[in-house]
Amino acid sequence: MNLRTIIRVAALFALALYVAETFFGPRGGPVTGAMAPQVALADETGAVVPLAPRDGKVHVLDFWATWCGPCKKSLPALQLLHEAYLAHPKVSVLGINVDGGSDDQTRTRRFMRARGFDFPVVFDAFKAASTAYDVRTIPTLVII
Repeated sequence: MNLRTIIRVAALFALALYVAETFFGPRGGPVTGAMAPQVALADETGAVVPLAPRDGKVHVLDFWATWCGPCKKSLPALQLLHEAYLAHPKVSVLGINVDGGSDDQTRTRRFMRARGFDFPVVFDAFKAASTAYDVRTIPTLVII
């Protein structure tokens, strides 16, 4: 084997390892039984909302974006969950929009109005919550 062939084989092997790790390797995300990260984000009014206050409630967090096809398909179920538990004192449903800056907040509000969604949303423009919860793909649903 010449040097060029060895380099090609090594490069293909490295690429195969990368693909295998990406698709079949361990996934990130919250660990079952671990304490939820203490992160707070702003809602559309600018009010700060803690994502997982230690208040004894069940918190349902859904990380999503307006441009995400699978998110668009899953959001109606989140809306139904919100409606089903709206009056329940021990359940909180919260959408965490990961689109980005203030223009994206306006787009998110229009997106939700157009689809009749009224579940509460906070904005993770700087990825503080996505990082704390190790969100690698969206939609990601976290139950605390």
